[in-house]
Amino acid sequence: MRIAVLGWGSLYWDRRELRARDGWHTNGPVLPIEFARVSRDRRLTLVLFEQAEGVQVLWAEMDVTTVNEAIVNLSQREETNENNIGCVDLHNPTNNKCRVTRVLDVIREWAQDNNLDTVIWTDLPPNFHEKTGRDFNESNVITYLSSDLDDDSRKKAEEYVRGAPPQIRTRMRCKIEESLGWAHSGNNFPSPRNSTT
Repeated sequence: MRIAVLGWGSLYWDRRELRARDGWHTNGPVLPIEFARVSRDRRLTLVLFEQAEGVQVLWAEMDVTTVNEAIVNLSQREETNENNIGCVDLHNPTNNKCRVTRVLDVIREWAQDNNLDTVIWTDLPPNFHEKTGRDFNESNVITYLSSDLDDDSRKKAEEYVRGAPPQIRTRMRCKIEESLGWAHSGNNFPSPRNSTT
């Protein structure tokens, strides 16, 4: 059984206990991703976001033998519960779930094209409005990152934005780079594989 995990944020440079077989492949599905979630340490992180434009995400094959094992492993890496792990299972559609339901067909088709049995990903919801009390827009995001954070939180937020895979060119990322100068960190993180398999 071939099980893939999708990545677009910190999994790219900080796998920790994630059981991936090899490097990241750059030819993942095109999904609506944006910097729309405030994390526990106040970083602004990338999540699936219904209103976002599509970007091509990354993927890695997992070194596991069952879907449940993969879901447990990713939930442990992400320090979240298993309900926050999305899934497309070509052999057992009852496992399929995602907060942005329109991406299920996109991921299913991509999985078929890449001879994968199952695909999982972190499926945390956006929460910028709930956490900040402001609408999610470019102006409010820049205010949040530049003015609302203490030095330690701002440093973590900057590291996350700079460390995100360079191909994750979201509208908000472009605005953050333009306004705050937080461009991709370059060679500080491992390079993904340009695989077509």
